[in-house]
Amino acid sequence: MKIAVMSDIHGNLEALDAVLEDIFSQCIEKIVCIGDLIGYGPNPEEVIQKIRRVDACCTMGNHELGILFKMERKWFNPNVRKGLSLTEGLLSPGSLKFIAGLPHTYTLYDNLFVHGFPPDSVKTYLFEKSTDEIARWFLTSGPKLTFVGHTHDL
Repeated sequence: MKIAVMSDIHGNLEALDAVLEDIFSQCIEKIVCIGDLIGYGPNPEEVIQKIRRVDACCTMGNHELGILFKMERKWFNPNVRKGLSLTEGLLSPGSLKFIAGLPHTYTLYDNLFVHGFPPDSVKTYLFEKSTDEIARWFLTSGPKLTFVGHTHDL
């Protein structure tokens, strides 16, 4: 089965459209999105609706967590907190319900998909862990492969 893995769309509908066009040209059978559908970009509602229409399997990202639990927003810098408040106002009740149902992890064919540091963190970046901690996870974990989002291009 050919799968496509994406992460950190951040409400950027134009980028999502371009990625989906490429995905559909390659006969991909399953799409997995490992968090942060929303945040920063101007089209969070449209991104969620499109992701739902293509039946992508999704995990929760730290931006979804920040929408669902206001106390989690303290983790973000002031500009991002303001953006999360704006994003929240752009989301329909159906989209809020959708993100509330997102799991912290997804497993497919013994492969793990997670937004932050495995096995199930939504907020922890890989670079926040020591080389030994990262090596220990990847050398001793159960999954064949682990897919991690959240790092952007760091």
